[in-house]
Amino acid sequence: SKMLTLEMFGYYMLAFNVATVLISLVGPVYSALFPRLSQLVAGGREADISNLYHKGCQLVSIIILPISITLVFFAEELLSLWIGDPVVVRNTHMLLSLLIIGTLINAFLILPLTLMLSSSWTRLVFLQNAISVVLLIPLMLWMVNLYGAVGAAIVWIILNTGYILILIPIMHRRVLKSEMWKWYSIDFSFPMIVMFMVGYISYMTMPLELSKLLGLSWVAVTYLIGLLLLGLILPYTREKIMRFRESASKKIARMW
Repeated sequence: SKMLTLEMFGYYMLAFNVATVLISLVGPVYSALFPRLSQLVAGGREADISNLYHKGCQLVSIIILPISITLVFFAEELLSLWIGDPVVVRNTHMLLSLLIIGTLINAFLILPLTLMLSSSWTRLVFLQNAISVVLLIPLMLWMVNLYGAVGAAIVWIILNTGYILILIPIMHRRVLKSEMWKWYSIDFSFPMIVMFMVGYISYMTMPLELSKLLGLSWVAVTYLIGLLLLGLILPYTREKIMRFRESASKKIARMW
């Protein structure tokens, strides 16, 4: 706050508060799975732990990815609809997009964190936070001095990317040793790439000078397309959709 003007710090805090609301969307997943994972870990049921862990990770993907990527690409349009002040929108939308990317990555760490806590492995979490503080402060000062508020948002991305690249391999050396690449590929990278492609294509093909109503409709359709695609490609949600389709087909057949 001392390195930025009060006005720019206000823009940053507005964007940060909006971005971190996304974490609350995955809080219920943590609350629901933590007791069950603890029970499975205590029983040594590794196959069941793996199954529930990946289901939880894929559930986080479908909850957080469509809304996050839609906000990343259409932050300016949505802020214009919400706030309406062109000055605030101009100074906030880039910050919001960057902070959402960092928050999105952070959300994917919820289930690995849940698994570590279920395994009573709190030391790694403590060391992670202690090292982060030591590195974060000088990095934040340096980046803010170079790039202002945008630099601070980039640090948030760097921090969470570091967690993904360092914390996950360390965790999987001890817990679910053979599941690391499944997490990286199916639970994290593949849905992330698919949703980024949906957002990018939608953003690049969006017509100029749309009315507010049509613009909001375009953004909503982008979200729904991403949600549907992820639902079809993620194994857990695809299985649920197939079961629902079979059940609905049987009910319709009985009616006729």
